[in-house]
Amino acid sequence: MALTPDQLASIPEYITTMYSDLEEFIIQDIAERIGKTGTITATAEQQIETLQGLGFNKKEIEDKVANVLKKSQKEVEQLFQEVASTSMAPENELYKKAGLGTFNINAPELQAYITAAGLQTKKEFKNITQSLGFATKQNGKIVYSDIAKFYQETVDFANMQVVTGATTREQAVKRAVKRMTDSGLRFVDYDNGYSMNVQDAINRTVRTSANQMSNQLTNYMMNKNIAKDDQYAEVSAHAGARPSHQTWQGQVYKVEGSTSEYDNLYESTELGSAGGLCGANCRHSYYPFIPDISVRAYSESDLEKYNSNKTQSYNGKEYTPYEATQRQRVIERSIRQTKREILGYQSAGLIENMKNSQILLQQQNKEYKKFCNEMRLQHESNRTQQYGFGRSEAQKTRYAN
Repeated sequence: MALTPDQLASIPEYITTMYSDLEEFIIQDIAERIGKTGTITATAEQQIETLQGLGFNKKEIEDKVANVLKKSQKEVEQLFQEVASTSMAPENELYKKAGLGTFNINAPELQAYITAAGLQTKKEFKNITQSLGFATKQNGKIVYSDIAKFYQETVDFANMQVVTGATTREQAVKRAVKRMTDSGLRFVDYDNGYSMNVQDAINRTVRTSANQMSNQLTNYMMNKNIAKDDQYAEVSAHAGARPSHQTWQGQVYKVEGSTSEYDNLYESTELGSAGGLCGANCRHSYYPFIPDISVRAYSESDLEKYNSNKTQSYNGKEYTPYEATQRQRVIERSIRQTKREILGYQSAGLIENMKNSQILLQQQNKEYKKFCNEMRLQHESNRTQQYGFGRSEAQKTRYAN
């Protein structure tokens, strides 16, 4: 079969680590500069000198981004070869069992699909790295700034508060760091006024590209082995699927046309659309199903359990399984944000603020474990991880009091 929902969820992890490291490098670097605020006088005509005095180096940041882009693009090539091999293996087993032809991953036709998917993903990585920035709220509106502009705005924001006597140095630095860590490093679509955390953007790109490539390989092999009118496909299933996907997950469909027993794959699942099967961020996939040979992957009991929208109460609020996973994502994002705060405060020399955030992180981790346990959700530690939040920071948090 093609990639399972769990496999799709886990494949971007190593590449995501690279961009998490980039985010933390930039946050720590800016926080360290902000921590020097108040030690340099900044008049309107001295802004550039102020940034230079604080050690601002645009080229260093650009080189760091370029290095991460190069490494992640190289990693994609190997990753997609592994994804293709994983996807093809069980389908080859099925074809062998049915007495049909099997396929070699090194065949030029299959490598063409893998190469094309890799090139498209690399292009999307480049687009993401060329549109990195931060989001801040100004006068009730979300304003996006690229990294270099954010450096200057943030240093000026903190420094001018100190120079004008509006607040103390420590308060000014704290506000500036908090504003930065609340945002995190983001991919910004300036044309549409939309942004998302860089880790989430990379995750979605890799997962969507890998899934679509996997199903291109499935289609190629199916078309080579089975006449169009005799093609059937089974769709994967998982708990906590979005409601619009529950209606079609785990079922067997006819690829061309329909019968009284089997609905059409494309019509039923909206395959090919952004919100349908194999669309943006979708963890579902499909794979060949050969009547009288294939065995259904999901029993009716399995699907009834997966598709149950029975609510469960937590702290006085009712959650469906899907709503529970969405709440889980919110808690995970808040944990990552607090970890960014700890790194930022530490780099800016705000030790008391760092300790307070460490205590908050302890509380968030306890709440996360409790919520997941009561809702019977899998603990997804990769989603709460700030990869630069190393062992020393974790130990400080553990022993904070």
